Amino acid sequence: DGMYADFSNNIFNAAGKGISPTSLEAWAAGIAYTLRIYFDFSGYSDMAIGISKLFNIDLPINFSSPYKAANIIDFWRRWHVSLSTFLRNYLYIPLGGNRKGPFRRYVNLMVTMLLGGLWHGGSGTFLLWGGMHGSFLVINHLWRHVVPGGLESVMAPRLAKFVGVALTFTAVVTAFVVFRAPGILAVRVMFESMFTFGHHASGHPFGLVPALSLMLGLLWVWLVPNSNEIVPWIRQRRWDSWQRVEVWAAVICALVFGAAVALISDRSEFLYFQF
Repeated sequence: DGMYADFSNNIFNAAGKGISPTSLEAWAAGIAYTLRIYFDFSGYSDMAIGISKLFNIDLPINFSSPYKAANIIDFWRRWHVSLSTFLRNYLYIPLGGNRKGPFRRYVNLMVTMLLGGLWHGGSGTFLLWGGMHGSFLVINHLWRHVVPGGLESVMAPRLAKFVGVALTFTAVVTAFVVFRAPGILAVRVMFESMFTFGHHASGHPFGLVPALSLMLGLLWVWLVPNSNEIVPWIRQRRWDSWQRVEVWAAVICALVFGAAVALISDRSEFLYFQF
């Protein structure tokens, strides 16, 4: 998390001053922030759910591997479920939802996501982020209307899944660049670098260690089962298997706890404290 934060902050802060990164640096910074906000918020949500169970309180699942989503509609069913549920129940449905025809549905989606962006703060970047996701949702619904079978109707299922996840993740990263940018100038600088493949010098070169860190993070969010999938799997094991799982879980927890104590002096602010 610290590496993601340091690298992405350096690039975004430089972009806020008008200093253009290379295309590789810009994309790496966007992906680093996208991974950081997921690991931070998903981890804190799991902690809240676990701690609440100590008091016999069951909180709903808030994340369900959103970066595995093959379209933006599915992404919002997996990402920050408490917020998306609130937006649906208290904004989208009262506005009319999809009950008043396709055009009104698209307008309601845009209004809901714009207000969802403003919920994060009054900055123009948050409003733009909400507008981007509103546009993504409208395009997704239009695509489903025009091509009812989706990508699977034009290509093999596995390839359709791969392409869908890649397109969705790219859209999410692009929107998070806007979300993280300190201002509209930084958005312009970052997008110019990301989509024009310029060769500039930000002063923060993208090295081997950040590259390996990003690759590990991407493999983790795409391939590793989440806590919602692991816990039921453990509960289905026989007692002898459960004991073996418990031993390995204890070892892993001990190693993580040791690492946490060793790094306890490092300060990493929880991103969502600002919202």
